[in-house]
Amino acid sequence: MTADEALKELSAIAFGLVEETVVVGTPIGAETVDRPVDPRTRMSAIKEILKRYPDNDRLLDAQIRRAEAEAVVSEAKADAIQTTGAEQERQDEQIDRLLAGIETIAQEERRKADEENG
Repeated sequence: MTADEALKELSAIAFGLVEETVVVGTPIGAETVDRPVDPRTRMSAIKEILKRYPDNDRLLDAQIRRAEAEAVVSEAKADAIQTTGAEQERQDEQIDRLLAGIETIAQEERRKADEENG
């Protein structure tokens, strides 16, 4: 099965187009019945699709911004290594404030993403 075929199958399940065969007990014995897939299976298919095609994933955006900010901080620290004394302390304080701000923003973004994802 190719990735395209798998995506089509997941989409069909998510839209409720696929039926499953279920064995149902009757007074006479048992018989098979075709019925749409249950909501839990549909939700699972939807989650699998969203994993492959995230749309406006705030947590991912926050992680990217944080990584970019940490790269800037690393460059600033590398530049700070070349300085001495009071200037070094001032730069360290600025970097610490910047890191604290980044962490606060990342925590807020994670909280928002958690609230949206339930």
